[in-house]
Amino acid sequence: VRYKYTPAVSGRQLKISGIPSTAAKETIFEICMEFGDPTKSWIIYDRSGEHSGAGCVIMQTAEQAKEAVRSLNGKVIRGVTLRAELDSVTQVPHKIVSSGHDARDEDRMML
Repeated sequence: VRYKYTPAVSGRQLKISGIPSTAAKETIFEICMEFGDPTKSWIIYDRSGEHSGAGCVIMQTAEQAKEAVRSLNGKVIRGVTLRAELDSVTQVPHKIVSSGHDARDEDRMML
């Protein structure tokens, strides 16, 4: 699967660090549902393909993103303390689906 990347969604995108390596994009999506309507989530992987312990979520509004940052920063989930911040740097991955590729592959961002 190949990806194209677009600029970060300023004001509505948050980056969550300290997430367990077993967490999937659905995990951080569901966590953020408490604060509004997430529209996209993805996990960030390092160049070797390993889970980096971070992911991003785009919320419907800037207010929802700010509330998620306030509430998640310092929250302990599965014994791990999360760090959350508004993110205007991390590019948004979009799958480029061509014949022979499975469109269900997980969105991922390679560092």
